[in-house]
Amino acid sequence: MSTILLPELSEKHYSRKIAGDVGEICEPLRGYGITFFLYARLFNDGTLLHLTQNWDALHYHYKKQHLISPPISNQSLGNKFFFLPSVIDHEGFNKANSDWRNLFNIDIPIYFIEHYHQYMELIIYSSTSNNHEILNFYLNNIDILEKFKFYFRDKANKLIAKSNKNKIQLPKEMYSNLGNINVSTESVIVKRKFLKHLEVKNYILPGKHQDISLSSRELDVIKELANGCTLKETGKTLDLSPRTVETHLNNLKSKLKLQRKTEIIKLISDLNLLRL
Repeated sequence: MSTILLPELSEKHYSRKIAGDVGEICEPLRGYGITFFLYARLFNDGTLLHLTQNWDALHYHYKKQHLISPPISNQSLGNKFFFLPSVIDHEGFNKANSDWRNLFNIDIPIYFIEHYHQYMELIIYSSTSNNHEILNFYLNNIDILEKFKFYFRDKANKLIAKSNKNKIQLPKEMYSNLGNINVSTESVIVKRKFLKHLEVKNYILPGKHQDISLSSRELDVIKELANGCTLKETGKTLDLSPRTVETHLNNLKSKLKLQRKTEIIKLISDLNLLRL
């Protein structure tokens, strides 16, 4: 394995050599107005591997030693999440965004971050400054962007493996902002109170002929089953008998006119109810 210090990064680095290959994999994104893609893994020791079709922009970013990400709170780092850094006001990162926009016409990014045991996975999709529809596309097509992640991992599997042998050692200043922002205890308490105030007994879904009402307990059951729990495990978690869990599942099948548990999970997931 060869880890290179950032100041020694040159045109001969492996990530430069494969930029064209990455571009070919990312070609389907252009049809949606996405002109820049970055796949990166930031390891716990501060080393990083990245794959992108725009080496010049990333190389410039590294030479300037801009932050690799806007400030992210400790609370967020433990989760899988996405966010729009353009709405974050941070002097250091604003400078990086300005350079990308003015020098490379790369703008309006969306970040997907997923935390694993040894590294943080970072995926960035960006468009051009004049694409006024891209934000709507992002928000209405998160499923496409999530699916592309798996598509890219599959198609670029060998490139990722070799990139892992050609990592870059970043200065701590470029990533030390990650996890250094703490959400105040007061704000957490306020959020909990608000969520409690929004307690829902029945979830009303628009139906073909009439609305469909799902009880909060039915939703609790399908959430556990979606996590791979058995009827017995679900009952233990929710303090219900396996028979009662099965009754809730059968009620869901009847209400939603679906026969399989997997179909129910997919529908509930598509409606974003699994996140509630």
